[in-house]
Amino acid sequence: AALRAVYGFLLLFLAFAIKKGDLTTVAFGRELTDEAALGLVGGALVVGTFLATAIGTRLRIHRPTAIQSSSMIIVAGVAVLAVVKFSLPMVALFCLVAALFSGIAKLAVDASIQERIPERLRASSFAHSETVLMLAFVLGGGLGLVPFDGRIGIAVAGGVGVLAAIRGVLVAGRLRG
Repeated sequence: AALRAVYGFLLLFLAFAIKKGDLTTVAFGRELTDEAALGLVGGALVVGTFLATAIGTRLRIHRPTAIQSSSMIIVAGVAVLAVVKFSLPMVALFCLVAALFSGIAKLAVDASIQERIPERLRASSFAHSETVLMLAFVLGGGLGLVPFDGRIGIAVAGGVGVLAAIRGVLVAGRLRG
């Protein structure tokens, strides 16, 4: 859910940050228009989602909590890197990684439900899971409407990622024990 919230946040926040001028539109030595910069970060989210589906269909998920906690650690690490090296290409990389691992973590949740929930409860469990993920996406998007400065907004997303990663590691360790 935290990864979905980060995804929703990035989607809306970056649209406003680019239009407001809080994020430079220089990428790879070239000045991009606001529309091209928005296309770059939006494209990164789309490509990440596509890659999550492509990679996720080939994964054999045996330890879903390990995948989820690892995903959160990777997203948190890239978020911190995007705050430190604040630029359009780094933010686009953050978008790509957040979308990729959000999708893979969602597939891990689906695998957990498929494996651990009795068949008679499985349909409602999938519905509950989808509802929580959509609410997280909407809440993240709502937070993205808050007019943060560009770097501060990415730091907020990174902070959520770091807190979720810490929680994920603790939960995964507890479940393993």
